[in-house]
Amino acid sequence: MLAGLPVGPVETPSWVAWVGCMPPGHDRACAECGLRWRSADAGDVRIESLEEFLLLRGAADEEELGDLLSADLELDVLVDTDHALAGELVLVIGRYGVTLPFPTTLRVVQEALDDLEDDVVSSMHSADRREWEPWTSDGPGDPDELDDGEDD
Repeated sequence: MLAGLPVGPVETPSWVAWVGCMPPGHDRACAECGLRWRSADAGDVRIESLEEFLLLRGAADEEELGDLLSADLELDVLVDTDHALAGELVLVIGRYGVTLPFPTTLRVVQEALDDLEDDVVSSMHSADRREWEPWTSDGPGDPDELDDGEDD
């Protein structure tokens, strides 16, 4: 995108868009999907809404977005849909969560996910690790039957 108006007839490639003297806040746009970003963000992509983030990640809805993020992190990520109408992206992993207001950037979302992952992994190595491990038949036994060190 080029700001301003050309003086006289100017031959420009088809991928160049003249946007007049009032730039729209972004200087790059994908002709296929419509995603917009600023080149000054040094490769970071500005995300205006949840719909743009879904489009960017190739997800049909919030549940599929959670599945894609879960696959990336190898942890269950929940995308809280109740806040989407308020212009927020809420990501939850276990008992930890983060709220990101739109607009945001892809870098901010990734940093928030990295921080959440760190919090979850740290808590898994803490004293409450048993809380994160679901009981299975091949585990140590029924959690109600585990010896808690107290006399009955």
